[in-house]
Amino acid sequence: MRKQRFANSPFESARAQRFEMKYLITDIEAEEVKCFIEPYMSPDRHAVEGATYEVNTMYLDSPDLALYWSSERGELDRFKLRIRSYTDYPDAPVFFEIKRRLNHVISKRRARVHRNAVQTALAGEAIVPGVLAVATDDESETLLQFRDRMEFLEATPRVAVRYLREAYESDFEDRVRVTIDQSLACLPCPEYDPAVWTFDERWYNMSHFAAVLEIKFSDVFPDWLRLLVQRLHLVRDSIAKYVVCMKELGHEGVYVPELA
Repeated sequence: MRKQRFANSPFESARAQRFEMKYLITDIEAEEVKCFIEPYMSPDRHAVEGATYEVNTMYLDSPDLALYWSSERGELDRFKLRIRSYTDYPDAPVFFEIKRRLNHVISKRRARVHRNAVQTALAGEAIVPGVLAVATDDESETLLQFRDRMEFLEATPRVAVRYLREAYESDFEDRVRVTIDQSLACLPCPEYDPAVWTFDERWYNMSHFAAVLEIKFSDVFPDWLRLLVQRLHLVRDSIAKYVVCMKELGHEGVYVPELA
């Protein structure tokens, strides 16, 4: 990937180190995971009903797919530019996110933007009242950083990725979060279209793709989760949904540049 000119954020560096481990699992293993974690975890308090909710994400990338290839190569310092929605409700905001991986440490910054202002935010216009759903200095700075990276890379929308997520939070004070993602689907997205937030017959259903287990934790991997991994013989995987979906669309005739 081209050399970056982005400084680390003091906001990120002040936080505890956050890690993320991913595992490809079967639907049967997903049920076993839920049974195992029940004594330790509760459904995500942000989920409206139960633990399951929809996640719909539009990924941006450069003309030569620099972010795609940085993930595919496993570069130690890489990031994603994405816009995420958790519902197709027209009044709900979307989240402009920068997700960065530095070695094994994960950091994420996000700014909430009104759904009807996404095109304005992407166009690089001034952040006027009515763009940000929560107009704080931190969210304004995050949106500016997002656009700075977007403009430097000449990044535009590439693909939308949708799945159903079951999320659980630790009942203890260890900030552990476990998610199980299923029903993965993808959609070519060469430009922004508000219809991208609606799941319909245009989407490619990846029925051959079972589930992704993600374990997020701060500083130290808990012993009880280590026991889960050992008991189910789980093998860590560096899977990135953006990369997987771009490859799938490549098989469907969507152009993916060759690695230079």
